[in-house]
Amino acid sequence: MKAVRGAITIEENSEEEILSGARELFSEFLKRNDVKKDEIVSVIFSSTKDITKAFPARAVREMGFTDVALLDTEQKYVEGDLRLCIRMLVFVDTNKKLTPVYLKGAKKLRKDLEEQK
Repeated sequence: MKAVRGAITIEENSEEEILSGARELFSEFLKRNDVKKDEIVSVIFSSTKDITKAFPARAVREMGFTDVALLDTEQKYVEGDLRLCIRMLVFVDTNKKLTPVYLKGAKKLRKDLEEQK
């Protein structure tokens, strides 16, 4: 089993933005890593404290991942950190190399990934 991280920022604290952002992040993770539904073991989402209108994991559940353990938590607050940021940690039953996915403003969390391209 392997685990890989990802993150995305959203524009505002609204149900629509939260669910859309979480769907975009998770969908891009699946696409970039060619991961199939039955390979996903669990997903942990953490959100900055300014995200309060919806649970990001709901978006993945609504995408049909009903047999996957999903968990939402609040990200530890650190002064100067990104606002309106959804992070995820995906556990995958695979031996292949997985690529982290950082989108929108969250790209600055992993500048090393940009340098590798």
